[in-house]
Amino acid sequence: ASKLPKPSFMKKTLEELAIGTYKDVAVIEETSSVYEALGIFVARRVSALPVVNKLGK
Repeated sequence: ASKLPKPSFMKKTLEELAIGTYKDVAVIEETSSVYEALGIFVARRVSALPVVNKLGK
C-alpha cells in the first residue's frame, strides 16, 4: 500500500475544486491551420485546444 499522504481535497471532483473549463470551451477543427490555432491560443489565453471534426466530435 502507498504511504503517500492523502489530503481530503484529493477526494473531491475537478468540478468541486474549480479545475478546468466547463463552459465555452475553445476548440479547433482538424482542418484548421496552425496559424488559426495560434490565434485562438493567444486570444483565449489557453495552452491546449481539443481538436474536433466538423461535427464537433
